[in-house]
Amino acid sequence: MEDDRQKALGDVLDHLADGHLPTEEEALRLLQAGAKHFAQLPTLVPITVSKGASLHVVGDLHGQFCELMTVISLCGLPSQSNMFLFNGDFVDRGGRSVEVRSVDAAGGWDPEGSGGDSPRGGDNDR
Repeated sequence: MEDDRQKALGDVLDHLADGHLPTEEEALRLLQAGAKHFAQLPTLVPITVSKGASLHVVGDLHGQFCELMTVISLCGLPSQSNMFLFNGDFVDRGGRSVEVRSVDAAGGWDPEGSGGDSPRGGDNDR
């Protein structure tokens, strides 16, 4: 299952990196699914890092898709043993915020499936 999630996330990243935005229907579906998922989470999500696992703490992305791609190229795709914590403004003013939010909504950082998450609250709830 984790391999399927990583392949799906990799496909989304490749598609967005090539400059292809999701269709209106795809974007709406992703955002609705992401909103439903994140609405069920508490503001503070506990994370357990297993022995031998990595946790990458990423600061403000500000919707900079190229920075997100750099983080992924340096750290690898998220998994149970390769976790991410996005702490700060995920999307708020970047020129490619749609792409960053699409990756987030696609569930690539789901704590149940990949071991990482983007925090709720702050500027991202506006």
